[in-house]
Amino acid sequence: MTEKNNITLACIELEFKSSLKHCAQLIPLTRWHSIPEKTGLHTHVSKYGLAVARTGEILFHKAFLATESRNQLRATMRHELTHFCVGLEHNHDKVFKRVCNWFSDDVQVPQSEIDAITGHIKFKWQIKAHMAGGETVELGGVHRKTKIYTHYPCPKKGAFMSIKGVRVERFEFIDAGS
Repeated sequence: MTEKNNITLACIELEFKSSLKHCAQLIPLTRWHSIPEKTGLHTHVSKYGLAVARTGEILFHKAFLATESRNQLRATMRHELTHFCVGLEHNHDKVFKRVCNWFSDDVQVPQSEIDAITGHIKFKWQIKAHMAGGETVELGGVHRKTKIYTHYPCPKKGAFMSIKGVRVERFEFIDAGS
């Protein structure tokens, strides 16, 4: 471990072994769709972790290495182990969610750990919400302009969002590179 007690590749491997043991006690490995064998790193911009069934790998975003976010690491590990248990074809359906909740019921992730990781991820856009009262709220970073913000309010439903009970009038995308 480093001087700040940051997560290392060795920490990820230890968490892999510990979480696999935990999950296997809940659902024996003989009942899993496939069994993960190793861990690695990735740089995909919008994912904390990836389950790669064909190689038996669980990949973690390299931003974990710059943090002390151990609870988020454990939550991500258990999430990816759930994919191996139920099979990737379940995506995030109710079967996946039920098993994931069971595997992760003992994990609480403080917002500070999530912020520590996202602080090391480069986003293409920052979003601001312009509120009914005239104030603006910084919502954070995104990698692409999604319809929920670009076609707001929803043309079909005319529905509006609110933040702390105050109606959002419009969203603004700001190039994070500027």
